[in-house]
Amino acid sequence: MADPRFFKKAGPFTLSQIAEMAGAELADAASGAKLISDVAPLQDATSDHLGFLDNKKYVAVFKQTKAGACFVRPEMVAAAPASTVCLVTKNPYRAYAMAAQAFYPQPAVTDFRAPSSVIDATAVIGAGCYIDHGAVIGAGVKIAAGCRIGAHTVIADNVEIGEGSDIGANAYVTHALIGKKVRIYPGAVIGRPGLALPWIQQDLFLFPSLAA
Repeated sequence: MADPRFFKKAGPFTLSQIAEMAGAELADAASGAKLISDVAPLQDATSDHLGFLDNKKYVAVFKQTKAGACFVRPEMVAAAPASTVCLVTKNPYRAYAMAAQAFYPQPAVTDFRAPSSVIDATAVIGAGCYIDHGAVIGAGVKIAAGCRIGAHTVIADNVEIGEGSDIGANAYVTHALIGKKVRIYPGAVIGRPGLALPWIQQDLFLFPSLAA
């Protein structure tokens, strides 16, 4: 349940839609038409909320939840309250993250080049990219379509960034090949000079503490 002042919510979605987008299976196929309006922690969730259980130490909380649906591993289905529909998956946390992205999608990227950004003449920038104020794009850089480059971020020489990736403000990316739909959070440092280039796979989220 995010603050509406900062996040625009989509939905509601049926459980069938959520199961499909997250790669999960409904424990009760007849419940596929049930509508879910938001995601929430198990202890705060109500009948139109979706939660997840990924750590067995929270089983007691799970047994008391009022959530309308919950991502769980196969072995935890039997512990679910009668009012909670289980979406079965081997990776509940990942499934929940995918569902949360559907409820709170990233704003569409618009084509923009800030006047204060510095883009080398040899850099190749794809269609529909947003280059924010103070960003520095080095020589030979290749940025595919639909990417967002945050304010004061540095993309060093010859780095390649795949389609639809989002590089947060004040990040520094060097000696790296970034895949599609990768999200690098503000302040992260990716890559360093060496014998091998780091390859960041697609659909990955990198926080500053994990990226250096």
